[in-house]
Amino acid sequence: MPCSPLPDVGACSASGGNNCPNLNGFVPFPSTNLWNLNIATASVDPESAAITSAFGFAGAHLHHDFGSSVGYPIEVVDSSQTSASTVIQLQAHGNQSDNVIAPIPLTVPIEGNPAPGTGCPAINVGDAHTHTLDRHTCTIYSTYNTHLCGTAPNQFLTADQLTAWDARSYEKRPYGWTSEDVSGSSMYAGIIKYDEVAACAAGGPVPPHAIRFTLPDTMNDSNNGYFVFPATHAAGTLSSSYNVIGMKIRLSPNFNLSGYSPINKCILEEMQQYGMILADNGSSFYFQGEPDPRWNDADLENLDSIQSSNFDVVTMDP
Repeated sequence: MPCSPLPDVGACSASGGNNCPNLNGFVPFPSTNLWNLNIATASVDPESAAITSAFGFAGAHLHHDFGSSVGYPIEVVDSSQTSASTVIQLQAHGNQSDNVIAPIPLTVPIEGNPAPGTGCPAINVGDAHTHTLDRHTCTIYSTYNTHLCGTAPNQFLTADQLTAWDARSYEKRPYGWTSEDVSGSSMYAGIIKYDEVAACAAGGPVPPHAIRFTLPDTMNDSNNGYFVFPATHAAGTLSSSYNVIGMKIRLSPNFNLSGYSPINKCILEEMQQYGMILADNGSSFYFQGEPDPRWNDADLENLDSIQSSNFDVVTMDP
């Protein structure tokens, strides 16, 4: 069944050279899913004060991880209009990947825009994610450590991991399994999309989903760490860390939004109403969006001074 509303076919290249797809208001997964659940009035977790005052969370500030020419690109395809499919050679996490025929074109934009041949077959030269939405089947195909290998006409893609997400439902990964993301959850769900923020800035609704973010360290133990749903997997780095993969944080409702541009106000309102989900070990308080030449990079920098002390952890269950 096609997605509804139907996104436009088109690619958002990491270089910003292509027009980005207009998603026409499409948001994957049910509104009851934790990625899409409004948490404006959710309870603060009993451990929030301990987590937010601890090393690895306290003293940090936001850092936008996207802009006019960098970010996490999304491509929209329609498998009913083409029979072509790309062979993807799965590497490190093939045993935790979905064995599917994926309509991912060889021209799929790859995060970081690695040169063809770089990283082949499975050298990690950056996370190199891809996200392809097939609007005909309403399936999202996401990959990790993705590279275009070989020479024409025998080129092929390699990836360490491939997950196929039914965008009409949310079938979680088996517990202990990774996905294209360390958390085992959907990266696509937490990426800020330009067109939905622009629609909000023009008077439309706040984008109705949480935002993906990273911290350098997460809680570790002998079983690789801890996670809470929507995560199904952890890769803990520090036994003394209080940060839990999958935990959701919320910008204080008392945070003063005056002085911010309409675009930035919408992003901050998204953080207040839908929060941010810790999805990976990475740079401190980096939050992710798609590359789009229409972003105002100088304006986005105004978000980066917001301190971690303005956030609370909402109730983690279980």
